[in-house]
Amino acid sequence: ADLDPPPHFTDGMYVAAPFIPDTATAAARQFLDDYAAIYREDPIWSAIYAYDSALAIAEALRRLPSVDLGDVPGLRNAVREQLAAMNTPARAVSSLMGPLYFDAEGDVIRPVYIARAKNGHVTPATRQLQFVQDPEQISALRAQGENIIDLGDSLLQIVQVVYTGLHWNKLYAIDGKTRTFAVDVDVWFRYSGALDIENIVFPDAVTPIRLAKPSVTRDLFGEHYRAFRVQGTFHYITTHRNLIDGNEDFTLQFHHAHLDHNRLVFVTDSQNMGLSEGHRGWGQILRAEQVLVADSGWVIKDGTVYQEIHNRSTLGDPLFRRIALPYSHFYARIQGHQAEVSLQRQLARILPDQFSGSWFTFFSILFFVSWTPWLQRRVPVSMVLLRLLASACLLYLLEYLFNSLYAERLELYQLELMLLFFKSLWWLLPALCVVALLPPLVWRPIERQTHYPVPNVARTFVNLVVFGIAGVCILAFVFDRPLTTIWAASGLLTLILGIALQNLILDAFSGLVLNLERPFTLSQWIGIATRWYGRQFGRVEELNWRTTRIWTRDNNLVVIPNSVISNAVITNYSRPTYSSRMEIPVVLEFSVPVERAQQVLENSVRQAVATGSLLGDQPIRVVVDTLESYGVRYKIQVYHHPERVSPEMVKTAVNRAIMAGL
Repeated sequence: ADLDPPPHFTDGMYVAAPFIPDTATAAARQFLDDYAAIYREDPIWSAIYAYDSALAIAEALRRLPSVDLGDVPGLRNAVREQLAAMNTPARAVSSLMGPLYFDAEGDVIRPVYIARAKNGHVTPATRQLQFVQDPEQISALRAQGENIIDLGDSLLQIVQVVYTGLHWNKLYAIDGKTRTFAVDVDVWFRYSGALDIENIVFPDAVTPIRLAKPSVTRDLFGEHYRAFRVQGTFHYITTHRNLIDGNEDFTLQFHHAHLDHNRLVFVTDSQNMGLSEGHRGWGQILRAEQVLVADSGWVIKDGTVYQEIHNRSTLGDPLFRRIALPYSHFYARIQGHQAEVSLQRQLARILPDQFSGSWFTFFSILFFVSWTPWLQRRVPVSMVLLRLLASACLLYLLEYLFNSLYAERLELYQLELMLLFFKSLWWLLPALCVVALLPPLVWRPIERQTHYPVPNVARTFVNLVVFGIAGVCILAFVFDRPLTTIWAASGLLTLILGIALQNLILDAFSGLVLNLERPFTLSQWIGIATRWYGRQFGRVEELNWRTTRIWTRDNNLVVIPNSVISNAVITNYSRPTYSSRMEIPVVLEFSVPVERAQQVLENSVRQAVATGSLLGDQPIRVVVDTLESYGVRYKIQVYHHPERVSPEMVKTAVNRAIMAGL
């Protein structure tokens, strides 16, 4: 709280205050934040008391066995009786100011804080006075060395107030399996009188933490200051709501092992924590200081610091009449949010945060419309995208419906399994969309270009690759498996499959290259000269992704792997035209003049044109090739149509004509 007069007029003054923000519980602090956000002004203490009064009346109505709205006087009496029955801590109402109940005189049991003015702010004094409600506690308090002030008709007990602050240096090593996190924080205490700090315990610590040696010690003007560096691993408790929303509360809490709330109260040192400067929340401060490690996969959503009162069992100690005593607990909480990019998160910003039957019907209609055959033929890509949108929205609504109806009924581990199932579906949905987009965007354009259907083996292989990538993403981002381990395992599996299927893979890639380069097409006559398989001549009957089929003049169908063809010498007799030249060697004796030999050979070959074996519109040439020891080698160059006449038939016709001419 702030003071209107200048600080130099009020510093050092002690006043009674019904409420001080530094003593607020988590519920009260949330009320203050909500009030300021709604009404754009700081709340006054009477607003909290009015809210608690409404809570008490609402609880009284809830405890009534039946409510008759027609009998207003009777209803008032029944509510008053229920309020009067709230006379013990066991029958108290949980309010913003703590347990609310009444004494025998009908007065509410509320603490009246003693505040001290300092630098224009009102903060709790380091010593508070509290009425002793149970006279039977006096002997127990005096036995513990507590100071009791006797006012005649009432007794006062001195309560020690410990100003507590915390600076969060680092939050890291968040483990969702063991539900633990590691922290590095500085904690300080400012108080008057004696305080055995060594007995402050951290109940959530994995290994016990003992505040033995302070890092800083100060004793000034009757006040003591102790600062400690705390490093350790702590447990955190998740809830159904946190699992659904992808949030977790990383809470650091501590309390005194022996001093209950009637003797010690932790108060937030808001001013020295920077919480009283403007309206910047603690979450903003933590984000600005980058408390959360960047590669942790989490981001800070909010942060809060407060004190709460919790009952702890007295374990049958005969010194106490009660079975439980209230203890002051100090809490520093960071609410983290999983930093993941998902389609679900994007839809949550658009769709309502509740299940809507009208929305479900609308997206169901869109889903079925996307399967309309004539629409899929006209606009296939648009229909696939529409189906993805409708499926994602339906999945979002179904998941929300499941969480609303069944989440609270399941155990945490069961809910976690169901959420993992839904998260896996969110990764499979884009994979299904990619597989559905492959035919209109990839396979059909390839088929139009190559004039051949893409084999099912290639389609299945690519689909498996897409689903494999989705599976890797599910293992890494849903089940938190190390990505390096996954890639190493997948790399080893790929190596094994590559070795086992290397010939098939080589044939497939060679077929892809042949389809792109197109050295020959269907019905063309080609010759393939390989190192190991000799020469093959024939007409191309089929070219697929693994093999090429050639029909030979022997009326045989030769199937050649594409990997063999890619390394062979290919002669295309159908390009650039179907007129293909052949060279037929002939050796004549030296005694035959060259001019005479050329004329006789040319005239003889022209006789073969009449048989249809040679093309008459192409020139016939006879050239001297080389001189052999036994004569002169001539080459007869003729043209034929390879689709009509085979090279063997051309050779036969030419040789017959030469023999006849000679």
